[in-house]
Amino acid sequence: MGKITLRVKAVLVIVTFLGFTNFILSENKMNISDIFGIKSATATFNGATSINGDKEIKAILTPQAGLEANQNVMEAASNIETPGITLINNELQICTGESQAELSFSTTYNPTTYSINFDNSAFIDISDQTLNSSPLIISIPSQLATGTYNAQITVSNGTENGDPVNFSIQLKEIPSVNTISNIEACSGSSINNINFSGNVNETTYSWSNNTTSIGLAASGVTNISSFNAVNNTNSPVTATITVTPEANNCTGEEKTFTITVNPTASVSKPANLVVCNQGSVSAINFTGSNVSNTSYKWTNNNTTIGLNANGNGNIDVFTATNNTFAPLTANITVTPVANNCEGTPQSFSITVNPTSTVTKPTDVVVCNQVAVPSINFTGSAATGTSYKWTNSEIGIGLAASGNGNITGFTATNTSTEPITATITVTPVANDCDGTTQTFTIIVNPTSTVTKPADITVCDKGAVPAINFAGSAVTGTSYKWTNSEIGIGLAASG
Repeated sequence: MGKITLRVKAVLVIVTFLGFTNFILSENKMNISDIFGIKSATATFNGATSINGDKEIKAILTPQAGLEANQNVMEAASNIETPGITLINNELQICTGESQAELSFSTTYNPTTYSINFDNSAFIDISDQTLNSSPLIISIPSQLATGTYNAQITVSNGTENGDPVNFSIQLKEIPSVNTISNIEACSGSSINNINFSGNVNETTYSWSNNTTSIGLAASGVTNISSFNAVNNTNSPVTATITVTPEANNCTGEEKTFTITVNPTASVSKPANLVVCNQGSVSAINFTGSNVSNTSYKWTNNNTTIGLNANGNGNIDVFTATNNTFAPLTANITVTPVANNCEGTPQSFSITVNPTSTVTKPTDVVVCNQVAVPSINFTGSAATGTSYKWTNSEIGIGLAASGNGNITGFTATNTSTEPITATITVTPVANDCDGTTQTFTIIVNPTSTVTKPADITVCDKGAVPAINFAGSAVTGTSYKWTNSEIGIGLAASG
């Protein structure tokens, strides 16, 4: 049997061959037009001499009875058209985990089916499947290893097959990003470089930041360079950083981590203190921070004042000490702490002045109207010591109080009994009173005697006893002198 397949567009089917007209045209499969040859004859199709419209006609020319196949050679000159497929992209790239690939295409001469042959047994070849509109969906086997898989696609119109077209499917690893630990930092501190890593080389890491007030930009690509953390509020600020890995046009699962920037606590500078040795220092309470849960820690560079070298919280009441002769100054540094972040420290001083002393003066006993010499106070080695004193009895002729030494004065006592004044002297240095000392000044009264009557007696006459009297002062005694012992009286008694 001689067979010619004609594929052209026409509205009239004309079969031309050499020498014979005994062929029958049948089976509507292909498009046919203008067939030229040496002789012409009109063939019929289903009893018609022409076909209106484009038809797909498969022309089977069958010899009449008695003729053998290929006995005569028919020559047909025609525009033969083979069905074809053009791929929009013959190098498909997909990522692990994807279940299908899309093969976009265009066709010529209306193919109706397609077949795909894969070069790897992981895929199942496809045969004579109906070709629908683009794109063609190719199922990806599960657990398929990464790599490049080659294949050929062939289209057919049922009679003729188009030329095979090569394409490839490249399965690429989906990149991932390793977990980044959450970061907690203090405002003003430097956050080190944050380097991203994952399972695929040359991965690009894109990140976004939902809180730029921490000092970090809203977004970026690759690693995060070191930056200074910022928090100008009184509460912790937390930024969520979202990192997305991308490699080979594959986007991996994003991961997030947080950067929490804690605020800077503050403390009001306490006032400097000046106290005396053995004085009580009131509790020192630290204030000034608006940051929640602020605590305070402090250090002391001079423990000889009676305060520990360091502590936490407020400073409790303590007794100041200074066993020297000069002021002692301790510098106290207090640091506010909140959320493990130290704020700006403040310093203040506690000065403890020494205790001055005075040597106890000697008691003084004088008579009325007798000059009392100056009384000078001594005894303290403390620099700048001065003295103040009080007098319990101003009747002796001394003021009730004074500063410095006691200047000489005339003692007075107009009574008939001794007057005792208690003098209390207090040493003072750096506004601190030292240990007091007391002494007394006793001023005795002036006794009197009534003038005895003059006596005239004869030689050898008896002179009666002369008794002295007249003083109201208790314990008054009398002494006398005689200017003329020739009268028979001793010179004194």
